[in-house]
Amino acid sequence: MDRSDEVARLVELWEAHRPVLVFTGAGMSTASGIPDFRGKQGLWKGMDPTKVVSIEVFEENPREFYAFYRQRLAMIRSVQPNEGHRIVAELEEKGYVSAVITQNIDDLHGRAGSRRVFEVHGSVRSATCRRCGRRITGDELVEGIDSSPDGVPRCPCGGVFKVDVVLFGEPLPQDVWEGALAEAERASMAVVLGSSLVVYPAAYIPRIVKNRGGKLAIVNADPTPLDSMADVTIRADLVEVLREVRKGLLGADG
Repeated sequence: MDRSDEVARLVELWEAHRPVLVFTGAGMSTASGIPDFRGKQGLWKGMDPTKVVSIEVFEENPREFYAFYRQRLAMIRSVQPNEGHRIVAELEEKGYVSAVITQNIDDLHGRAGSRRVFEVHGSVRSATCRRCGRRITGDELVEGIDSSPDGVPRCPCGGVFKVDVVLFGEPLPQDVWEGALAEAERASMAVVLGSSLVVYPAAYIPRIVKNRGGKLAIVNADPTPLDSMADVTIRADLVEVLREVRKGLLGADG
């Protein structure tokens, strides 16, 4: 099956099972300028992230943690949603997407206009004091890092602010995860966009939909462990595929 046939099949299934559940990973944001975490030029190239961005490192040496994380935090917050994010938001608005479950921490789905977003790995949008629970914005967190003599952002109570992302060794936020599971339980189709589907428990989401008899489509640059389960698998540029899907669902004028 060639690319045009694969996209046509995806559009056919999407139309038949609307609204579908969209599940996104790092590949969704590469067009915005954020490197894939595990790609050849990814953020974790040449390092073991479990030894740098783990909850253990944060708690034992927050200065070391933020010395590494500050650059990545500023980079992620400086980028803008790409066309793919905007198409997903538009499809949600027009009744073709029930919700977005994302592994990404960049807040780009929300900034693009998606309303029902489950950020299962958290977000750089905010940070929380580990002592008193006070919350600040991501911009305030960067300011706190830069203004602190030792590079550790501190709350007026003396506690350390932790960026609201799930670090290695931490559980997923329970309320968000339970919401994501509920979406998977009622979806009749899941569309995976830009995820390698190797990070668990998040990667259970498309499995749940498929195991309940639903349809599964995967659009990703590289093979995934779930390709053999999928009804449609497309390995192509994500934004180009979404552009074609949008045209197929909404027509040339939308």
